[in-house]
Amino acid sequence: MKMEISFIVHATEDYDKILNALKNTLGVETRRFSRRDLSGHYGNPLIYCKINLDSRESNTVLTRIRDRLDPIDLQFLKQSIDEYYDRNSLYIRLDKQYLCKGQVKFVITDPIKIVVRNIKLDRLMKILFE
Repeated sequence: MKMEISFIVHATEDYDKILNALKNTLGVETRRFSRRDLSGHYGNPLIYCKINLDSRESNTVLTRIRDRLDPIDLQFLKQSIDEYYDRNSLYIRLDKQYLCKGQVKFVITDPIKIVVRNIKLDRLMKILFE
């Protein structure tokens, strides 16, 4: 199992606050993030961040996501796992604002993207739901 976490920091957001939230809430070692400065469509500054995690780190992050998700959201994920899991990979998007509050919530727009690769569905279900 491997995990990739990526996100974009907009000019109105606090880069350090988001990294601290990832460290404190999900246990991600933030010094290893790659950072790329970009320009948005209207020339606004953006920062693209990405990190790849090994199996042990990925397991820790998945466990922390599970433990911090609202029970209703966790049940929703379980019932709709087919929408998030494809070809031995899990795709989820977390809300940056909630993460900064120490909470985990799913979101569609402007997310922290998490892709877990090379994980069989039965192992994923055991980590998340047992």
